[in-house]
Amino acid sequence: MYSSKLGRFTAVDPIQVTPTRMNDPQQFNAYIYVRNNPFSYTDPTGEEKEATDFVTFDKLSKKQQELLMGYFKTTDAKEAATKWTTFTEKSNAEAAAFLSVTNALSKTTLDLGGGKTINALDMVKNVSEIKFDRIEGNLDKASFDKWQGEGKGGFSIALANGKTETGNVKFGGTDGLGSVHKGYDVQGYTSGNSNFPRIQWNFRKSDYGTDIDVDGFKPWIVPFVIPNPKHRTDANSDARQWLKDYEKKFGNPGFSVKEAKKKN
Repeated sequence: MYSSKLGRFTAVDPIQVTPTRMNDPQQFNAYIYVRNNPFSYTDPTGEEKEATDFVTFDKLSKKQQELLMGYFKTTDAKEAATKWTTFTEKSNAEAAAFLSVTNALSKTTLDLGGGKTINALDMVKNVSEIKFDRIEGNLDKASFDKWQGEGKGGFSIALANGKTETGNVKFGGTDGLGSVHKGYDVQGYTSGNSNFPRIQWNFRKSDYGTDIDVDGFKPWIVPFVIPNPKHRTDANSDARQWLKDYEKKFGNPGFSVKEAKKKN
């Protein structure tokens, strides 16, 4: 039961301790309503706040955790977990971009030549910026040079349907659909131009800087500004459709986009 005068529930929340709540002390109070943030969340069942769902830090891969710890500038896993929880709530468009890009890279193998390969995500040394549709950082110089040299840009993607997609990436000025992103020298795609979703790489020669995103067919840019709980309307259908297309190719990235009615 909820008391509008007190602004609190008068009966304790039936869900008290979950892995997510362990990293989010604000949710320990079983009498408050949606983290005391009713402008961003709703709680139609009286149990859990309803928003775009994200995988918790402990469920991320070791490499994803390492990249986030570097991004959050901490060597403490618990601190990184707390910051990730906050990040998914305050910057969930960016959190979705991080997960979708790193998940797609983790399914991609790059040919280094001489029978040697490297997972595409392992070639990313660090993440310096996370935007609503991409990540930016730096690549491992030795691995990138071998990939584009001896490996001739060869790649293979382990698709969600059990099949494999292969090809060769040649970095150039344009692909006929778009130009190199500002601040970078060349652009290439780990998948054919007509095969969406596709991993798009922008590369800078001076410091091996990179800009990586996963393009969708429609709209062109990942519509992850929409899942923000403050703007959740039927327009989320674009985000949900993008996610369906993505999951057919790369599998679930670690988040979901719920459908919900617009709050008054």
